[in-house]
Amino acid sequence: MYKFKYYKQPEIMKNHLNLGGENPAGEKLDVTSLYFTRNGKPVLPVMGEFHFSRYDRNYWYEELCKMKAGGITLVSTYVFWIYHEEIEGEFDFTGDNDLRAFILECKKAGLEAVIRIGPWAHGECRNGGYPDWLLKKPFKLRENNPEYLEKVHIYYEKISEQVQGLFYKDGGNIIAVQLDNELTNDALHLSKLKKLAIECGMIAPIYTVTGWNAVAGAQIPVDEVVPVFGGYCDAPWDEHTNPLPPSPHYFFTGMRNDTGIGADLLPRRTEENGEWQMPYERYPFATCELGGGLHCKRHGYLCRIAC
Repeated sequence: MYKFKYYKQPEIMKNHLNLGGENPAGEKLDVTSLYFTRNGKPVLPVMGEFHFSRYDRNYWYEELCKMKAGGITLVSTYVFWIYHEEIEGEFDFTGDNDLRAFILECKKAGLEAVIRIGPWAHGECRNGGYPDWLLKKPFKLRENNPEYLEKVHIYYEKISEQVQGLFYKDGGNIIAVQLDNELTNDALHLSKLKKLAIECGMIAPIYTVTGWNAVAGAQIPVDEVVPVFGGYCDAPWDEHTNPLPPSPHYFFTGMRNDTGIGADLLPRRTEENGEWQMPYERYPFATCELGGGLHCKRHGYLCRIAC
């Protein structure tokens, strides 16, 4: 005889996160431990990705309307540093790099927006989106050292200049900001990036960071951000072609983390971070990338089904 496990309704925590915001019309966006809210009522945003700087701006609006017609309500986009400051000190937000124009096109299409400001972005971009000149600097990147943070501060200020007046608090459609990407073991640095973003004027109701890092979850600044997760039925990063186990993301469970995602980049657990455990119960389950199978790759039984 098969029986369902006893289900206990989780306690819903409210007003415990340093997040949330209000627009000039008095409408409020907030985050509980179980869901996002709009004017106190639960909402389920459906997010799709569009990298504006990789596409001809003449077709932005047309493609955004297709996304809207397909059920997307929220568009996320990377702001790739390498595209906007190819030469140190020379910034380009024109043509296909026009971030402001893209956000306005999103608004015209009836879509809200998430700007993924890095500074490290990945997104299958060279250097993780870092400009070539930055990699030649003598200081370490992606950590709290003054020389690196000085460069990041300048870059954040330039991004902020492009999107002023377009945040939710101003009546705009930018409701969230992603800080860095796939940084899973440095809560202090992520906290510093949030402070820098706010100092530069990028003030949004929601700030997100990558949430995965095996079972323990990424080390994040607790209550300052929403961790977002991902899942794939295949694993193109693996260095083997053995059959893969069934993905837990095709079942209704309380599991959020995909222990395989990013396994090629995740740092080994050490004595310093071995005691960390993300307090999952404080955040709603949100995702930033879900892969149903790659059309150009076969990897094990499940992927052949998905393709």
